[in-house]
Amino acid sequence: MHHLLKTILTSETYCRSAASTPEHLEKDPRNELLARSPRTRHPAEIIRDQALAVSGLLNPAIGGPGVHPPQHDLWSEISHFSYNPPFTAQIFLPGRDASTLRRSVYTFWKRTSPPPVLSLFDAPTRETCAVVRNATDTPLQALVVMNEPQFVAAGAALGKRMIAEGGASPTSRLTYGFRLVIGRDPEAKEMKLLEKSLARHLERFTTGEADAQTLAGTPEQAAYAMLGSTLINLDEFINRP
Repeated sequence: MHHLLKTILTSETYCRSAASTPEHLEKDPRNELLARSPRTRHPAEIIRDQALAVSGLLNPAIGGPGVHPPQHDLWSEISHFSYNPPFTAQIFLPGRDASTLRRSVYTFWKRTSPPPVLSLFDAPTRETCAVVRNATDTPLQALVVMNEPQFVAAGAALGKRMIAEGGASPTSRLTYGFRLVIGRDPEAKEMKLLEKSLARHLERFTTGEADAQTLAGTPEQAAYAMLGSTLINLDEFINRP
């Protein structure tokens, strides 16, 4: 099984890009010749785990009980408080330690109120069997990646990692962060946009227009935190390219 999976994953066909050309669409509109890869979004759990991994926050511990990453207390809205103990899981109590940064497979799952972050990326509710997951695209998904506490923390940690490990110049730092998140070097037009965005954020945090201390510390760290969040929100990070 290991040999078969390795052969598939390293094959030229599996590694093809989802980008198509007019020639491909004319000769093979249904992609029966496998000239291009299907463009699919990563599963909800993988998106969260990847964000934590590239930022360096992912807790790699294996095994143990379920954990409670931060979320709004939706459990109390659907709980039956008339039940006597030992009926549990009526109020959501978020975890407070590094266990909340474990892989999503360890996230405690209340069947009638699944984790909102995963639900918004089409994770099944587990109330019924789901042979194939739905794949929707909504503005709420972008808002999750930009504003959900653990994604914000991941962006800030990625920004600090770019400063600490990416070299002395903004170009080398941005290239390092882009390579961590996307797996390739940025193109010239992409680098130009990143440098322009970094300069804008540095100006905002340096002049006090935005609160750098609340986000990440110094104006420089806050600016790179915003860039980290931008990189994690890129289409190429959330979807298979």
